[in-house]
Order: sequence, then structure tokens, then C-alpha cells
Amino acid sequence: MNMPIFNEKKVDVLDVICDFAQVLKDVTKQEMIEHNTDYIEKVTSLNEKKERYRVIMEECPIERRKVIQGYIVDMMDKHSDEGDHFYLRGYRDCIALLHRLNLFK
Repeated sequence: MNMPIFNEKKVDVLDVICDFAQVLKDVTKQEMIEHNTDYIEKVTSLNEKKERYRVIMEECPIERRKVIQGYIVDMMDKHSDEGDHFYLRGYRDCIALLHRLNLFK
């Protein structure tokens, strides 16, 4: 018995949705960069502070440097996770709204 070709490889729906959401997130970030002057100013400000930060970190004892760097990495990871969660929540809410309006079946 020949099986249809689509059964040869199983597709994880969650992987497809996550890939699609990542594409949407990338497009949204690009739009933010192009249209949000506050974001551009923050990036510029961070870039200007980067060298001063590097110099100060070199002056710190290694143990303090590790604590500061660990804190910054953890904070960035937390913010990234929150952003992903809120983005996907908005995506889910949009689908639920379309479904309730009988526009999504």
C-alpha cells in the first residue's frame, strides 16, 4: 500500500507556527526601526555609552565584572522572553478574535 507523500514526513504544527511568528516578529522589528524615533534614539544612546561601559568594566575586579555581566545577560534574557510571550499572546488573541467574529474557521 502506497502512503501519500505528506505522511513521509511529519510536520510539527507548533514548529510551523513558531517559525511564522518569528518571521512576523522580524518584520515588526524592522518596521519599528524604520518608524520609531524613540527606539532609534535609545540604540544610538546605548552605542555611545558602550565604550564607557567597556572601560569601566575593565577597571572592575573580575568577580564584580562577572556579577555585572551576569545580571545584564539575565535581564536581557528576561526582557526577550517577556517580549516573545507578549508577542505570541497578541498573536493568539488576534486568532481568538477572528474566530469569535466567525472570520476564522
